[in-house]
Amino acid sequence: MKTKYLIILLFSLSNLCFSQYKVDAESIFKLHLFLDKKNSNFSGLDENVTKNDSLYIAIKEANTLLLDTLEVRGNYDYTESIFAPKFSFYKLKKQQYNYDLDESEVQLFFIPESSKFILAINDKTGRSYRISGFNGNDFLQFLSDYLEIYNVDNEDINTKKFLKNYAVEGIDFRCLYKGLQSDIIDREKYKCLKRASDVLYLHGN
Repeated sequence: MKTKYLIILLFSLSNLCFSQYKVDAESIFKLHLFLDKKNSNFSGLDENVTKNDSLYIAIKEANTLLLDTLEVRGNYDYTESIFAPKFSFYKLKKQQYNYDLDESEVQLFFIPESSKFILAINDKTGRSYRISGFNGNDFLQFLSDYLEIYNVDNEDINTKKFLKNYAVEGIDFRCLYKGLQSDIIDREKYKCLKRASDVLYLHGN
């Protein structure tokens, strides 16, 4: 009988621990978009408005983000095995406003529909990485963290092996690696580094 209760207790604790690591991808995405948006003097916007937690809460409550979960493909050992680091990749599909906004609010909350915003999120820890569309790019940090996690329990792998054996729908990891490793960031040569704030990018180039 004691064994039965112990099993129930352990099961309950494991569920509790799991719930603490539940990832809310939409909230993480909203926070990144908020931090990424530059301070601007929008037409009709109160000059006393400050980019702070109150403004973030207002923006968060004003809209709903529809996200696509991108397919992770590649070598089983790198993607699906129990030893492989588990990351999910989310692309912003659409933004919906939860109520009618005035002109200044629309300017403040607006996200270009054509922007290719992509985030990678560690399924266990919730740590996130900007992969596409944002003014900053965290791919090299993502790569470093992936390799560090993988190499704890496996044979050492390197960047070359990762790029050969790991793929995600719609993401060119080789382009990101080469572009971010370059001495000068050339967004025309490395199209994967285009940002939503780039005029050419907004026109689909």
